[in-house]
Amino acid sequence: MGKKSLSKPKTKEEGNGLVLVVEDEPIMRKIAVKVLDNAGYDVILAEDGCEGVNLFKKHHKKIKLVLLDLVLPKKQGKDVYIEIKNINPNVNVLLNTGFSKDNKVRELFQMGVKHFIEKPYSLEELSTAIHNAVNDL
Repeated sequence: MGKKSLSKPKTKEEGNGLVLVVEDEPIMRKIAVKVLDNAGYDVILAEDGCEGVNLFKKHHKKIKLVLLDLVLPKKQGKDVYIEIKNINPNVNVLLNTGFSKDNKVRELFQMGVKHFIEKPYSLEELSTAIHNAVNDL
């Protein structure tokens, strides 16, 4: 019988590919990296909107999913989404914020965002949301 790892959280789904995490909160970046690494994804991190756009420009051909926070320094999530959508009109975004009822969230859905997860979320909830977004469920 194999040993169980106590350091990695159990995730519901497994995947592969590159995910760009655009998140200014260190704890939320840490959670995202833990879930994504454990599920088999490669991760690149941006701490603000400008860095997120720059990383997307550089790696957009490899990126399967962008985990995008709505409220960011230097460039808000909406502006990031507009810029990355101009680079790749089919960009796959999982929007996350603590403001689910916010008009900005509804506006981004009208602009083409299909996937959303509300903060705070558990490791399992994030894992499931990432799997659904990558597989466009």
